[in-house]
Formats: sequence, structure tokens, C-alpha cells
Amino acid sequence: MSSPYETRGHSLVDFGPLAREYNRWYATLDGMKHDATQKADVLRILGRPCAPSRLLDVGCGTGHWSCFFASLGYIVTGMDLSTNMLEIACKTHGRSVDCCAGNANRLPFEDASFDVAAAMATLEFLADPAGALREMARCVRTGGHILIGTLNRAAPLNRRRLAEGKQPYASGHLLSPNALREMLQPIGPVRMAASDPDRVFGPERPDRSSWDPLDTSTEGPFIVAVVQR
Repeated sequence: MSSPYETRGHSLVDFGPLAREYNRWYATLDGMKHDATQKADVLRILGRPCAPSRLLDVGCGTGHWSCFFASLGYIVTGMDLSTNMLEIACKTHGRSVDCCAGNANRLPFEDASFDVAAAMATLEFLADPAGALREMARCVRTGGHILIGTLNRAAPLNRRRLAEGKQPYASGHLLSPNALREMLQPIGPVRMAASDPDRVFGPERPDRSSWDPLDTSTEGPFIVAVVQR
């Protein structure tokens, strides 16, 4: 099953063939550590909704993050280019997430129709990430938020992946914290952190209750950023 969007150059990587294997990484010990750290950072920097809130998950893939957002209490719409990915998302999370096919650069939604628009590990694999951000901003109401999770080009782990030509990282346009901040600042105030599982699961584990979500560290392999419209 393939999507007509997958051949139009909007994505730098065709994730369709990876759909069946995509979630296996989350079941590994390394995957669980990264996942737990990233989710804890998203919860701290975005938080749970105080009232019924609609969230659009752009590039939702197999629905891993969509399911997490739904567990926080958001009313989630997951959208992706790949119908292979969406097929798994609908089968796995269809009861808690509304799934649909769409193009990040032409979102099929009205202006200000969501409280939050999220793109998790998506921007770095789009041919026009700035255009996708403009579309996300269009679809978020004034006072709402844009949440970005993206692989950190400045992190040692990702520098190694790029040097080795490891896919899909080598085909993506990974962003540094400074580059991401420059992209987001025209939209509104930015809060940012670089998620690093070594800080949580390493030999010297800090007390995360005192963790600062405005941490300026740039070493974590995954950047979590929130912008208020």
C-alpha cells in the first residue's frame, strides 16, 4: 500500500518500506531509554492539557507519539504521507487517535483548528521544513503551541551516525539547537531542551525533579522545543 504523496519529493526519505520494522527499536533497551527520556522532556516542556485540546501530530508514522499525546489527555489527529505507516497506526491506535493521510506542506485543515501542532522526528526528513512550520502555525490557534522533536545534529551520537552514512539519518537534514531556534523564533517565544538519556540512566543520575526544562545543554541527541503562537 503506497501513498501518492511518497513520490512527490516532499519527503527526503520514503519510510513506507520501514513501516513493519519501525517500532522494533522502541522495544530495545537503548530505545526504551531514549523514549523514556524524550517523553519525560515533552511532558515537562509541553504539559498536559488543562481543558479539552486538539493536537495534530504531523508525520505521525506508526502512531507512537500520537498514542503518547492521547495518553496525556489530548484529542489527537495523526497525519502522515505514508499509508504504510498509517495502516499500522490505525490498527494499533485507531481507538484513541484519528488517522489521516496528508502533506505537511499543505495541511488539509482549516486555520486555527488545533490547540497544538506537533512534529516528532519529522522536520529533518522534509524537503521544505520551513514550509511545514508555516502550515503548522497556520493551523494552530493564537495562544496555542507548536511542539518540535528533532534529531540534534550537534550531538556526538548523531555526528557519528552521519559520519558513518547510516540511514535514514544520512538522508535527512539534521538541525542543531541554534538552527532550530532560528527557524522557530519568528513564530513566537521558544523553550528548548536537548534530551539525553545518559543524564538520566548514566552512572551519575541527577534528580530530575530539579531538572530545568530551559536547559541550554546541546549534547543530547534529541531536541525538544515548544513555541507559543
